[in-house]
Amino acid sequence: MLHALVIEIEIKKVIFEMKNCKALSLDGFTVEFFRGGWEILGQDVIDASKYCFDQNYMYFPLNSTSVTVIPK
Repeated sequence: MLHALVIEIEIKKVIFEMKNCKALSLDGFTVEFFRGGWEILGQDVIDASKYCFDQNYMYFPLNSTSVTVIPK
């Protein structure tokens, strides 16, 4: 039980220590979105993170990125 609590605290710490204006995935939700809605979203973020660690599997869109070249 204590181990699970430590992991939850560490996951929350990582989210709250990330730089502002960083998108977490292709959906465009920023770190500020997750911080602002932590009371509602926090447990889902923790559960998804723990699932990735426990199952050694990450849902593809969570581990993808997009690079866009914009001409000057």
